[in-house]
Amino acid sequence: MAAFAAGEKTDGNAAVIDAAEERAQIKRTEADFQAITAALQMYKINSGAYPTEKQGLKALVEIPAEAPRPRRWVKVMAKVPVDPWKREYTLVVRKQDGKDTFHLVSQGPDPDDPADDLTHPLEKPEPKK
Repeated sequence: MAAFAAGEKTDGNAAVIDAAEERAQIKRTEADFQAITAALQMYKINSGAYPTEKQGLKALVEIPAEAPRPRRWVKVMAKVPVDPWKREYTLVVRKQDGKDTFHLVSQGPDPDDPADDLTHPLEKPEPKK
């Protein structure tokens, strides 16, 4: 029976370990999305609107320097978390049916591959009539 050093992967286990690690990273990203969404909703309640894309998530921890300045600002997070791949989450504003929609984005494991990006809408889209 072979002995393996701690953290050493065997070819047979590597795929299983990598898949489990990826699932854990995605779960952590989803939890971060929930925490950031709650902070953004609190920001919106205090300030009257979500931060702009340019102000970004930094507006949760320090008062935005650029317009539009919030009517009332309160620090709602001690710091903005980074994703499991050690990159900042971003706030993206998209147009949908003529309205701004806000999304949180993680670039996922490969920042150069948009196919593995993880996104989370801040508000559920209104049902089409």
